[in-house]
Amino acid sequence: MAAQEPGPTPSLGQRTRILVCRLVGQDLPASGLQYLSELVQPEVAQAESLIVVRGLGACGNGAEAAASAAREAGANKAVVGRIACLGDLYIVELGLVDAVRELEEGSETVEFTGELRGLRIPVRTAAQRLLGTGGRTSLAESFVHISSTPKGARVLLDGLLEGRAPLRLRVGPGDHVIEAALPGA
Repeated sequence: MAAQEPGPTPSLGQRTRILVCRLVGQDLPASGLQYLSELVQPEVAQAESLIVVRGLGACGNGAEAAASAAREAGANKAVVGRIACLGDLYIVELGLVDAVRELEEGSETVEFTGELRGLRIPVRTAAQRLLGTGGRTSLAESFVHISSTPKGARVLLDGLLEGRAPLRLRVGPGDHVIEAALPGA
C-alpha cells in the first residue's frame, strides 16, 4: 500500500477552508486588533475558491501553531498576521500557512503612514494580495505625512516640489522618492 500525504487536498471545484487568526501587535489596543482581524474574513469570503471556517482563531506564534489551530478548526490553511508600529508608520504583515505541511506558503507586507483609524485599507489590501483577489486599487488614495524639525523643510516628491513641511501628500501605489531639505542647510 502506497503512503499518502495526510490531510485534505482541495481539487478543482473544491473550496479551500481557511481559518483567519487574530492579528497580533503590541502597539495597538486589543479592540483595534479585533476589528482589523475581522476585516480579513470578508476578503477570504469574496474568493470563490475559499471559505472561512469558524470565527477568529487564536493561533499562537509560528507556522506550526497556526497549522495546528487550522487543523483543529477543520481548515486546510490559516491566515496569520501582525501589525507593528513605529511612530506613525504601521507595517501590516499577513501570511498564509498550509495546515498539512506546517509551512508559510505566502506572505504580504503593506506599509502605511497615517492615523490608526486608516489601517483598514492596508489590512484589506494585504489580505487581497495574499489571497490573489486584488489589492492594487485599494491603495489608490494613500497619503504620506511629512514633518521636519524645525518646520519648513522643502519637500520634493519624485523630484517635484510639493511644498513645505508639515505636509500631507496624496501618493499612488508604487515606489516614490521623497526628499526634504531645510533652507540654508
